[in-house]
Amino acid sequence: MKSLNNWIWATGLVLQCALLGFLPWRGAARRLPLFSGLIAFYVLRSVFLFVGHGQLSSESYSVSVGALSTLDVVLQVLVGWELLRTAGSTPFPGSRWRRLATFCGLVALSAAGAWGISATVPASYRSPVDRGVLLPCLLMILVAAFAFFRPGRTFTSTPSRVLLGFAVLGATGVATQIGRALAALHLQASAYTTWSYSGAFLYLAVLIWWIVALFSEPKVPRPARGR
Repeated sequence: MKSLNNWIWATGLVLQCALLGFLPWRGAARRLPLFSGLIAFYVLRSVFLFVGHGQLSSESYSVSVGALSTLDVVLQVLVGWELLRTAGSTPFPGSRWRRLATFCGLVALSAAGAWGISATVPASYRSPVDRGVLLPCLLMILVAAFAFFRPGRTFTSTPSRVLLGFAVLGATGVATQIGRALAALHLQASAYTTWSYSGAFLYLAVLIWWIVALFSEPKVPRPARGR
């Protein structure tokens, strides 16, 4: 099991580094700076937690995990805002305040959904439903639904494919949280392990899909500098 965990960690780190390198090379980093920043954060977090696991005290490590998890939620919400404006269709219609009000409404719905799921799904103290995980998962699902069900939608641009990947990860994250909670409640160790690894392997698959998607688009030339 430890060797499998190490393989997943190493593979994820390599794929994230590859994606982070391909984003500016294909010109996508300029269109999706927040998404690029999120991937950079994941690379740094992965290395820090791997190294810190053997160097930090258990209390310091736990505090670090909590702080990084909070920052992860904040960054994913910001990426959701970026993708709402750029993915799925022509530029978002309306004023800046209308766009912001729409996004705040989606965040509020996601928070309510996260609270509702955590309140209704029976869970054990061993593995409670994490609202911090559910909120960005539900948000990406709602952003994708809102973006792709508007007139003029398209699924071929890089922002659209990034959003589709997040929507798949969001749906999987919700299912994983519920499945792990119920498995822990009923002391089903094999089911708990299956739910845990299914989410990890799907994340690796989405990383590969994002990398492939970058190569399917023409390279965006760097704008010429003014003299």
